Parts: sequence; structure tokens; C-alpha cells
Amino acid sequence: MGRNTTLKACLITSAAIAFAMPAPASAQTSAELAERVRQLEATLTSVQAELQQLQTREAQQSADIVRIQQAPAAAPAAPAAPTDGFRVGPTTFRLGGYVKAEALYSDYSAGDIATGTGRDFFVPGVIPVGGASEDAALDLHAKQTRLSFTATRAVEGHTLTAYVEADFQSSPGTGNENVTNAYNFAVRRATVTYDRWLFGQDWTTFQNVGALPETTDFIGPSDGTVFARQALVRYTHPLGAHLGLAVALENPETTAYAVAAPTIAAYDDDSVPDVVARLNWTPGKHQFSLAAIGRQLSVQDAGVTREASGWGVSASGKVAVGARDDVRFMLSTGEGIGRYMGLGFAPDGAFSGTGLEPVSVTGGFVAYRHVWTPRLRSTLSYSYLNVDNQAGITPAGANDSSLSWAGNLFFSPVAGLDLGIEYRHAERELFSGASGDMDRLHFVAKQSF
Repeated sequence: MGRNTTLKACLITSAAIAFAMPAPASAQTSAELAERVRQLEATLTSVQAELQQLQTREAQQSADIVRIQQAPAAAPAAPAAPTDGFRVGPTTFRLGGYVKAEALYSDYSAGDIATGTGRDFFVPGVIPVGGASEDAALDLHAKQTRLSFTATRAVEGHTLTAYVEADFQSSPGTGNENVTNAYNFAVRRATVTYDRWLFGQDWTTFQNVGALPETTDFIGPSDGTVFARQALVRYTHPLGAHLGLAVALENPETTAYAVAAPTIAAYDDDSVPDVVARLNWTPGKHQFSLAAIGRQLSVQDAGVTREASGWGVSASGKVAVGARDDVRFMLSTGEGIGRYMGLGFAPDGAFSGTGLEPVSVTGGFVAYRHVWTPRLRSTLSYSYLNVDNQAGITPAGANDSSLSWAGNLFFSPVAGLDLGIEYRHAERELFSGASGDMDRLHFVAKQSF
């Protein structure tokens, strides 16, 4: 019984006793005494009933307190489902990519391009030269549709990430435009990342992908950019809050002119990997990179092994202009790096008697991106590539230079959907002086996911 109940019972009992005390004998009669006894019994009965109710209420409260104290603790809240991807056990999976539909209207001044990659996107080395002008060609396709898959998990204090990316553009395949327009699905990138280590096929460390401008084209300034994907091993190390270093050993491959022909051939005789280092600096909204590459060129022809050294440097970046605009650029030069520049516009080397001479190349691009509104933006770009061909060892039909310029307009009516139109003019000149132009109007609709 609680303290409040005890106090109340004492007060009631005292009142009852006081009520029951006899009055002076002179005032009492038998009838009055009987009435007092009856009232006292009624009072006691009422007190007992109230005490019983108080005891029952206190017992119920005590039982409730015990149940609350003995109730099991609530289970911890389940971890929130990842908002980016989905989780299976300890691994988080993410799917990404885009669907891209394109229409290209191309006019060539000196011939035509047979069906192939040159009709799908800008490849400077296949612009026709020396032929007669033909009617413009219209191509529609969705080959650049891309899918990517990422799997990430934490293991013993380390982070493991697998990444696979593929599209229908990378492999020409056996597709045609006759009936089904089906094309091969081919790997672009496939990597395993272990903390700061990366193994697999990825963009060459010599290339700064972040400097490429936004274009409707698959690449854009193809003649002025470093561009290659290949197998490599790369280690990335931070040097400060905004500074990082990446070093890599990458797949070697030497290309050279076939003997007495302008055809560029890959010889597959290399035994030393290409060594690449890149310094990345990201102050504020800007981004800059400086990359260097060292190579050993090797060709075996007619039982003779010919070797030479190659090197290259590339500076690139993105400079923020105002609140939303930016300027992007790249400038690269070197000897024996032809396959890294302009989609293989020039070879790495040329035969010289019994030797192999590295071919010098210089190229670059600059692009300005202007944001008109949050949904409307444009990019203007100019790119150039020059090959320092040597008389006596360079075939007359070898590529000598290329340039291009382009302007576009992109509209994004909703997030994830881009509609673009672009005009591009490009020129190609051979070592002999022959040249050809390309003018292309390019439309795209792309939904990213």
C-alpha cells in the first residue's frame, strides 16, 4: 500500500473513531445510541470499500511498472536502404549508362566514307581526300548506347570496387542497316579497384578525360586530344588537399608505316610496358593535369628487330569562368606517341633503312562552354593536329595535319534528358599536299540513368 493510501486510511479511521465516541449519558437515549451504531457501521463499510479500491488500483499500477521494466529493448533500426544502387549482403550494386539516338548529315568535299566508324563519329584520319565530291550522306543509329555496372564492398578495412562498362560502338561488328540494325556489344572499360590501386582496362593515364568538352560527337575534338583505352596497372597517391599523383604501367603497342606504303600497321612485338605519370591539381572550381609518358618502340620485320624510344607530355585542364561557364583545353607533344593522338592519325615510327625513327606529333584543342539558362547551354571548340613527317622515310599518302571546329546547342527539358544539335567542319591534309573537308550536322537525344 502506498503512502497516499495509508494517509487517507488513517484520516478516515480517525474520523470514524471520533464519530463513535459516546456523548454524555444525560443526552443519550436508547434510540439515539442505536442510530449512532448504525451510522458507524455504514461509515466503516464505506471506508473498507474505498480502501479495497485503492489497493486494487495500486496493485495494477505495480504490475504495469514491472511489465515496462521487463519489456525487451527495441531492436536497432535497420540500416537505411542505399539511395544510390541496391545492397545484397555487404555489396552495393549500381547500374548506370544512357540511351543515345543520333542522326548525322555529312558532306565530304573529296569522296565518300564507306560504312564504318567514320560515319558514326568524327575520325580525322578517314576524311576522304583526292576524290570527287559526292552527295551528302544521312546516318541514323543508337550504337553509342552505353551500360555500366559497379559493385563495391568493404573488406577488412579496405574498399573493393569492380566496374564494367560496355556499348555497341566500340566494336564495328557484323551489324548492318538492311533489316535489324543490330550491332555487337563490346567492353569499353573493366577494372578492379583496391583502395588506391586499379587493375584492368581503363582510360590511359596519359589522358585527362575531364578536359573533354561537351559535344554531340562520340569524342568531339578527336584530332587534338589524347585518346586511348587499354589494360594497365595504376596507383594513385594524394599529395595534398588539392594535389594528386597517378603512376601506371600500361599495355605497349607500336604502330608504324608498312614498308613503302602509307598504311599504318600494328606490329605487336613490344616487351616493355609504357610508363605514364600524371599530376592532378584541383584548386577550387578549376582542374589542371600534367602528364608524361615514356615508351620503348619495337618492330620485328623480315627477321630484323628495330627499336626506338618514345616520349610525350600533355597539359590539360578546365578553368571556371564566372558562375557557370568554363574553358577546357589540352596541348600535347612528343615523339613516338602517334597511336595516342588523334585516334591513331599518325604512326609511332617510320622505317629508316634498318632502323626505326619515332614520328613527332603536336596537337591540342580549346573549348568554351557557355550556360545560357539552367536548361540551355552551348560549346564552341577548335582542335588541331600536326605530324612532323620526314622526307625520304614518309610515304606521300601519309597524314600530315588535321583541324576541326564545332559549335553546338544543348537543351535539357528535364533532368537526365539531353537534346543537342551541332555543326562541325573538319579538314585533313596528306604529306603529298592532297586534302579534303567534311561538314557535318549532328542531332542527338540522350537519356542518362
